[in-house]
Amino acid sequence: MLRGMGKKPWRNKTLWSILGASVAVILLWNTPFLYPLKVLVVFFHEISHGLVALIGGANNVTITLSPNEGGRAWADGGSHFLMANAGYIGSLAWGSGLVLCSAYTKRDSLVTFVLGLILAYVTIRYVRNGFGFGFGLASSAALLAAGKYLSHQANDILLKIIGTTSMGYAVLDVWSDVMIRSCLSDATILARMTGIPAVAWGSLWIVLSLAGIYGTLVTAARIDRA
Repeated sequence: MLRGMGKKPWRNKTLWSILGASVAVILLWNTPFLYPLKVLVVFFHEISHGLVALIGGANNVTITLSPNEGGRAWADGGSHFLMANAGYIGSLAWGSGLVLCSAYTKRDSLVTFVLGLILAYVTIRYVRNGFGFGFGLASSAALLAAGKYLSHQANDILLKIIGTTSMGYAVLDVWSDVMIRSCLSDATILARMTGIPAVAWGSLWIVLSLAGIYGTLVTAARIDRA
């Protein structure tokens, strides 16, 4: 049983709405409907790399996105160790933040609108390839429109779907790129830097992500305002 929710889990509407969003994402994961959302969470991942680079004093931060749901972030200076760790941890943080915002505030439309503004700024300031620039502006425009024209309930669902997808990405992508197949990833970069196997880094991120997802569910479900 999840503790600290106030209501019994099976009667908690907030918990069920989050779980419902998660099930919808899982069922549609390999369909074209989720393609824009999957690229969006990759964008969050790359933004996290770039943000940590800027905090570490790096210059010339650039972000690219690719149509095959990939992306990269570069920077001159900063801590490359922290930057490499920031991607999946950042994906979890973005997702958790959006889910908690949807659960704790009735101003979901404002949250969606502000998210659109953030993506617009990041795109114009840091994205440096055609696909990424177009996707960034399109996704920011979609979020701005959703925040302005859709209902509170619709924005609440939208934030939960985006948030759960971003949290799940931190688990699914690590499993795919590190555990199932060997390819260039944040984990392999850290393995080259530290000598610690990529699988160890991947395992660490999966454990942290699962703990973070559980904590987010418990925290979000404490307020049942659905």
